[in-house]
Amino acid sequence: MSIGWIPEALLRAVSANAVGHRAALKDIQRDAEHPLRHAFELALAAAPAADLEALVTDPEWSRIPRSAAGDERAARGEILTRAVGEVLYGRRAAALCQSAGRPPPYDHPALTDVAFDNDRLVPLNTFTARFSGLSRQGFVFALAIPLRGENSSAPSLQALCGLTSQCRIRVRPDPLMIAPEAGYRSLLQKMQVFGRGLDWTRIAELKDEECARWMPDELTGADTHYTDLVWRRRGDEMHFECEEIPAQADWRPARYFHAIYLPAQTTFCHADAAVRFYTAAELALRQQRHLKDIDKVGTRIKLFRVDGDLHRQDFATLLTSAFVWNNDLRRYASMERDFDVEWSSVRSSPI
Repeated sequence: MSIGWIPEALLRAVSANAVGHRAALKDIQRDAEHPLRHAFELALAAAPAADLEALVTDPEWSRIPRSAAGDERAARGEILTRAVGEVLYGRRAAALCQSAGRPPPYDHPALTDVAFDNDRLVPLNTFTARFSGLSRQGFVFALAIPLRGENSSAPSLQALCGLTSQCRIRVRPDPLMIAPEAGYRSLLQKMQVFGRGLDWTRIAELKDEECARWMPDELTGADTHYTDLVWRRRGDEMHFECEEIPAQADWRPARYFHAIYLPAQTTFCHADAAVRFYTAAELALRQQRHLKDIDKVGTRIKLFRVDGDLHRQDFATLLTSAFVWNNDLRRYASMERDFDVEWSSVRSSPI
């Protein structure tokens, strides 16, 4: 996806910025000597008149206090920021879904010698992994982000780096967020991304399956339609699946998580997180059925995979980090939400 009125140099620069495109654009706006200031001003001046009219007449926009002299410039800046976000979302989705050849960022000079598997994942130890990013050969990469927010994968990277279990970890680096180590800075938010564990006795004794659906609560984002969750027995294994369904297909992909629990060993042997890109038609069909009743649908892109003896608390940590900002799953993993019926809906209606 591309928008002709936004200079390509500006798009490339903000796409690589780990603090996010909105913050990166504000940095350029504040710095009169910034190398991209001219490109920024060209984009502001080229903001479509129809978009400008629609924004300034939006009641929500009019409630934001600004000086009269700065109103139009602020509006143009907001139009640019939203447009850049749309372009970057389209480019990221296209790169993640690329099935042939060597998709970004594996075409980057720092990764051209790296072999990826069929899911486009590579071992975590391919990089020097830190909470703030994945370093290799003088560049810093990010774990591929599941949502539009550039920091939406940061809790998962923290959880993976902090695993107490000895596991094999594979990750998908983000196709756009690549920056030189020199001068690199990231956005790190501290939040609860851990769980105490669940009612493991009940889960171990399940004979068939147990499922739930939660409508978004007061903290879960407005772009979420609902969250599905299911445990089901397969021989001596208990398979866990969870999916957060977006309200609209073009807003963002669905977040998905799968894990395999071995009750006899009281450990997990596998966990993986992914996103699912749906078309509008696919999402309409998906919203009519529960996760327990669907086959493979949409385009699933794995973000990370963990294999080995994974402790139960590590599973809870990985789950809540993969679904950062989903308060229903945080409460579930922290045993604050009941899960003792075949179907539980703790919200009476969708947003």
